[in-house]
Amino acid sequence: MKMTKTGAFDPNAFFEGVVTGVGVLRRLGGRVYGRYTVDSVGTVAEAGGLLSVKEMYRFEGGSTDEISWSMPGSAAPLKPDARVSGHIFTGMEGNDYVMAFNRRVASPRGKATLRLHVRFSLLAPGRAMSFTRISWLGLPMGSMVTIYDKLHGVAP
Repeated sequence: MKMTKTGAFDPNAFFEGVVTGVGVLRRLGGRVYGRYTVDSVGTVAEAGGLLSVKEMYRFEGGSTDEISWSMPGSAAPLKPDARVSGHIFTGMEGNDYVMAFNRRVASPRGKATLRLHVRFSLLAPGRAMSFTRISWLGLPMGSMVTIYDKLHGVAP
């Protein structure tokens, strides 16, 4: 397979429309402990060009997690759902789009707040990867790796 040079990851262009993905959850040592699929739909408002994305994660154990976020423009800050707190960082590092934020999640003991550092890389036109480092109270806990495919010609 011949590799071609790809450009910078643009979250607005990539997540507008229908995107599907598959991924794995890894423990700190790298062992896979879960798999999931993700389906997302991104729509752009006619007034102001605000991109709104809803993502539905389905984990192999049967649990689900829906995440909603919006972004006014490539350089504008992320506007996440209510479970996100603390300082939110977004920006470009080389050709990658990166973000970091705190997010409340369900845990066996109730609720926990995790810190997520996410890096999106364009692999090929219409295909991207995200690598997410997960920490809790500053301690590394594991990671998520997701491969996304943009579905062209599919209405949201």
